[in-house]
Amino acid sequence: MKTLFINILTVAFLMPLSALAAIGDTFTARTEEGVLVTYKVTNEFFEEVQVGINSMNTPAVSTKQKGVVTIPSEVNGYQVTSIGRWAFHDCKYLTEVILPETIVTIERNAFAGCTMLERIVFPDGLLTIGSHAFSDDTSLTEIVIPESVTDIHATCFKGCQSLVNVELGKGMQEIPKECFYGCHSLAQIDFPDNINTIGFHSFYHCSSLERIYITDMDTIGRGAFGTCTNLIEATIGRNVYYLMGQVFLGCSKLEHVIVEREVEYIGYDWLNKCNSMKRLDMMSAYPISVSKDAFSNTILNNVALFVPKGCKERYANAPVWQNFKTIIERNETDDIQTINGNSSLENTYYTVNGVRTNMPQHGITIIRHKNGVATKVLQ
Repeated sequence: MKTLFINILTVAFLMPLSALAAIGDTFTARTEEGVLVTYKVTNEFFEEVQVGINSMNTPAVSTKQKGVVTIPSEVNGYQVTSIGRWAFHDCKYLTEVILPETIVTIERNAFAGCTMLERIVFPDGLLTIGSHAFSDDTSLTEIVIPESVTDIHATCFKGCQSLVNVELGKGMQEIPKECFYGCHSLAQIDFPDNINTIGFHSFYHCSSLERIYITDMDTIGRGAFGTCTNLIEATIGRNVYYLMGQVFLGCSKLEHVIVEREVEYIGYDWLNKCNSMKRLDMMSAYPISVSKDAFSNTILNNVALFVPKGCKERYANAPVWQNFKTIIERNETDDIQTINGNSSLENTYYTVNGVRTNMPQHGITIIRHKNGVATKVLQ
């Protein structure tokens, strides 16, 4: 009996950790830098673990840890597939976390409050980024979201004040609520064609944005660009249907807005407190349905409303639109620049119907320049 007991202990001792652990079990292991990291078993059958134990009070590494941490793809026979909730929460001295290609999920609050984190590279197989995942990471300067990402949750980059460059992935369909709220250094954002919704307060108080061009999008949510106090020009292009309330609330330097003909509704306080406005171009031949409070606290006496040729009377007699004192019929070639066929500018080209092309077409082409400016050209 004693021999049998000893043999059982010997077999158990020789078995790998992955054969003994159950879901929820935790263990620690050191990275190549010698940093002690806590892991939690999430799938015993497929032998998968996450970084961290989902506890706000117990991060995966010491909050005093400095410098770079490299997360391995495999540890103790387990594949590392996710970064758990609060895994690096308030690790204020980390400057970079290198993620393996095996990571598919970054949970909520995973890197929130990492105020010295300057760099994070997402693996190509990443699918989900949770809410507040990188909020208040005030040293983070660049985010490139891979095409594999299909799900980004609210507020995930909120308060990243040093964020300058953002590249959105082609797998995303929505920019969620407050995603880039308060990213004061973000001066330009390009929207890929797959994005169909900009959520509530997504870019609220992004005070370095100067120009935006949006096309092929169903809805621009409430307050999406509110208090972007350096925004000068906005183009709402083809295939955008709903502009919800307060989209440009408090954009005090906004001078020129262009709205294409597919827009079906403009919400309340849409241009509230936009007292630098000089020109609003409406491309629809028929006045769009608009909230009676769409232009609250904006001095319409200073704004020229440009409408298609032959449509002035319709706008002058339409509710809300009739409040504009200056309504001007726009000729087809108003504000069109002339270029030659050898233009070498690195731009994005669209026909007047909003169809993207590889180069300027004969006749009128809309050009979206690299700096975000949209112009019409005649060739």
